[in-house]
Amino acid sequence: MTIHFERPIGASADLHELEYISALHQTCPKQVRKNGSITAADIRMLLTSRYGVVVDEDTIKTTVMSGLGGGDSEEEIVDLMEVVSLLLIPTILKCSRVETDKKSPLSGPLPEGVLPPEPDLMKRILKMILEDVTGDAIPKRLDKELIARIFEAFGEMDLSRDEELHEKMIEAANPSGCKNPVLDLEAFANGLVQDIQEYDLKNEIRSTTNFDDVLLTRNMSEIVDDQVVEPSRELTVEDVKEKNKRATPLSMERTAQAVDSTSGNYRNKYLLIMLVSTVIITYFAYWYHRTLFDTSEMCPEYVYDYYSPWTTNTGTIACEIFFSILSWLGTFFVFSLFGLFFVGLGSVGNGVSNTRVWAPLVGLFIVVLLVVPAYLGSENVRGKGLLDTASLLMGIVVMLLHGFNFIVVFLRPQTIEKYPRLKRILRSSRLADRQDMKRAGQVKTNRMVKNALEIRGSSDRGILGSHFACGLHNFAANIDPVEQFGGFRWTWRKLMDNSIVDTYGVWFSDRLLSGNICQYIVSIYVLLAGIQFSLYVLEEYSKDDAKSYVHDVTQFIFDPESNQEMVELFLANFTGLLANYLGNDVGNCSEADFPIDAVETFCNYSSGIYSCDQNATIDYLCSFSNGVTADQSQLDVSQQLALLAASGFNVSALEEAIELSLEEAGNASVDSLYPSSEYMIRIPLIIGTATAFLTSVYLAVTFLPSTTSTILRLRCGQIPTMANEEFNKYRCAPDQVSVILGSMFWGCFLSSILVGGFVGVLVFISLWQATVYFIARVIALFIGRYLFLDSKGSKYTKFSPFPFLCRSLGGGLDSPVYANRVQDHFYRGMYRERPAAANISLVALEWANFSLSVGFILVRMIKIIIAACMFIGRIDTPLLAPKVGKIGGLELDNYPTIFMKDLLQHEAHRHPYLDTLSVMYLYKLRYRDSFGSKAGSSWRLLFVYALMPWMHKYRIQVENDMGFLLQGIVETTRTRLSCVGFAISDGLVELDDEIPESSEGGDDGSKIFRKEASVTKSNCTHLEKENQELRNQVALLMKKQETLTETIRTLEGAIGSTPDCESKDTEEESGDEKEQRP
Repeated sequence: MTIHFERPIGASADLHELEYISALHQTCPKQVRKNGSITAADIRMLLTSRYGVVVDEDTIKTTVMSGLGGGDSEEEIVDLMEVVSLLLIPTILKCSRVETDKKSPLSGPLPEGVLPPEPDLMKRILKMILEDVTGDAIPKRLDKELIARIFEAFGEMDLSRDEELHEKMIEAANPSGCKNPVLDLEAFANGLVQDIQEYDLKNEIRSTTNFDDVLLTRNMSEIVDDQVVEPSRELTVEDVKEKNKRATPLSMERTAQAVDSTSGNYRNKYLLIMLVSTVIITYFAYWYHRTLFDTSEMCPEYVYDYYSPWTTNTGTIACEIFFSILSWLGTFFVFSLFGLFFVGLGSVGNGVSNTRVWAPLVGLFIVVLLVVPAYLGSENVRGKGLLDTASLLMGIVVMLLHGFNFIVVFLRPQTIEKYPRLKRILRSSRLADRQDMKRAGQVKTNRMVKNALEIRGSSDRGILGSHFACGLHNFAANIDPVEQFGGFRWTWRKLMDNSIVDTYGVWFSDRLLSGNICQYIVSIYVLLAGIQFSLYVLEEYSKDDAKSYVHDVTQFIFDPESNQEMVELFLANFTGLLANYLGNDVGNCSEADFPIDAVETFCNYSSGIYSCDQNATIDYLCSFSNGVTADQSQLDVSQQLALLAASGFNVSALEEAIELSLEEAGNASVDSLYPSSEYMIRIPLIIGTATAFLTSVYLAVTFLPSTTSTILRLRCGQIPTMANEEFNKYRCAPDQVSVILGSMFWGCFLSSILVGGFVGVLVFISLWQATVYFIARVIALFIGRYLFLDSKGSKYTKFSPFPFLCRSLGGGLDSPVYANRVQDHFYRGMYRERPAAANISLVALEWANFSLSVGFILVRMIKIIIAACMFIGRIDTPLLAPKVGKIGGLELDNYPTIFMKDLLQHEAHRHPYLDTLSVMYLYKLRYRDSFGSKAGSSWRLLFVYALMPWMHKYRIQVENDMGFLLQGIVETTRTRLSCVGFAISDGLVELDDEIPESSEGGDDGSKIFRKEASVTKSNCTHLEKENQELRNQVALLMKKQETLTETIRTLEGAIGSTPDCESKDTEEESGDEKEQRP
């Protein structure tokens, strides 16, 4: 997966992100609901996992879903359109302050630092609603009939018939109780925000958690002691008392916030990151080597025979397997306890809700206990090294961060606010990252609103006669603009200016950041260890010990039994030659003087092999000679040597001479293989160390850009989620993310060693005297191939130093000239301009490349090996293509899947939209009837209908509502088109015939129609040329209606087959209760 990509940024991308957060929010164990709906079980799980709030599903249904849903009271889901209305609550509140009249109770300045909404947003939405329903933007009398017509215009037939809801909506929009209210901007604003006044806009700029904002804890730095309300609407003590009177207590449970890596409920992220990294480095510095032991030492009664088959060593292998299992179990439990003690207790006091002053001091003491005694006592054992120093320095940083937490908890927030320098120093402990995430949520919401308004275009209703219809049309016809996102430099720029958090809302978990820091430490370790190893090897190069070591390794690699067999082979050859010599050159055993002649011969010419002992039983020579010459298989080598020994020969001296000769020959071979010059060792070590270091640095510096790219791809829909059938695999086995930290550490280390070692070996065999000849031939072959015979005519051909020779060869079959001629003269794109010539040239090139393809495959093999070695440390991106690395139910490389699980878990807790949603859930549970009502939610639902009409396909309503909505759009279009001089059903008619005579009475709609027609009649002459075009538009609209009707039926079938996703304790919802209306 590439880091750099083009990201769509329009309304379509916003819709994909809304689908994405719905998929994250859902907790259905089977499959994600494709209609994007949220159930009570989903809300309960979010609040429990994110904040530790204990609440039952029935309470959520009676409070959150009935008060914030905006639909039928029997509904037990919140659809995606209602989710958008919840996300827009802060934006709507801002609009009510800046757009209403200054005399209005709703009017007021925005708190300093709060992001302003889009200009005139509420005015534009009200104008769209009035024009679509009443035909103009003039405020109309606000009564039940008008509200019913508005609901009907948007297809909400059930809500249009709910008169009780209409009365409550009128009451919300008319808090003063005026007898004849009108739907103007003031009334519209009242209806939208009357029930959400408990929400404080200054939450956006507070360095507090969402929980502090809702429960008004002591962390609220804006709670002042006096009772004067400032223009910025700071909270006073009396404000808090009044709010608490209206509030309902929330039941909580402990969540171990200090080590909560999933939802990030720690106070100081950097403390937990540095603590984890310190524990890892300290473990390897002082304790890791003590946990290692050789399993062979546990089985002294068994001796492993290195040159025997498995059956010979079964006892030894079984013993080692048993103790190996015990060793791994011991390592598992010891390291688990080690991490629990030092990470668990070392993070005490770092919980976001901690108010105990002594808690940070406990964590500080544990860190001191971790690093200081080990550092002070290490010198007596093995001296202080890099890891010892790194452990101490990182431990000191953790101690300082614990000190910052102590100061923040000890001092009152108001005191810290008085000292800007101290405030900056304590920024990491003052939850500044929470403020950045809240700001990111509003930035993203503002961008979503802006994109929606850009889709809506001008304020004109267009030829379709409806803002709603024009919005649908523009959304379908719109092509989202794209921006260049991702990449190494882009990501690090955004990280440096913090916009990756406060603008894009990307939250990196402490687990990933800790692993990334460990990768940087691995990089430094690889560099220093490589330099130290290189210096040691170069120091030992010229010593005899090095050659002796190489010889011992060679002797160990080659089977000693093979060497003994070679000695016996030499002895057999010797005895055979001796027997022939005795029988042919000395004499015959049948002759009486044979033994005497043989003894004299060997005594005169032997050099110690025969003892020349006259008392020896030389008669055995006859048996030896006869036994060997008659049939060599009659006596084996041991029998022949025994006869020779009995005859007076010094057989052991003979064996020693042969062994000495073989050893000298082996030494000579080792000497010939030993690098003849120091540079053959020095250059590969330098290049290998540098390559390993650069590989580890590459893995470290690209990790965060790759992670950012993956998150942004998920949000904009480039990586499908809710519509992806395989998305459910990321929601299974969430505990697998526990392997990520260790995998990042060891993956980076092994990957750098393998890549550096592979490159170093390639360089070594290119310089080694034993292989330099073959490498030179291979290099010559490839130089000739790429400089003279580049059949692809690649970009490297122009750098050839022999262009004249290439041309002088006449453009051979496999030359660049020939390839270019084939491409330029025979092909145009994918087609052949001259088929016969193209076929003949293709056959020639095919057979010319047949002999050269072996080089291509070798190069490809080397590249794939290096890439595979490097991707061992890239758990953030898959090496294998989708579905390639899967054999049945076995996934060959599941680490990218595990990495994606970790990202999605954190996104499900920290995505800015879900952060905002959880705040609305908390406000509703906390303030119950004082926050959120069915009437207010219905007004906000209409706001979303007008702003983002394309969201209506995720509205869960009765199936007939969609047909009514489409019919209403078509009928409105018919009426508007009839005003310009033609009718749809009867064809083109004169305007005089179409307009009925004025008559007394009639409903308001007919009067408006006649008025518009009379005005249009005087100006319709110049429109006759456009009649045919308008007729075509109507015909096209009718076809679209038919297409949408088919889509409805398809979606109904899909919804019917989608598994229901209620919790185990809740009965499943019947299929005929809820349907999806596109």
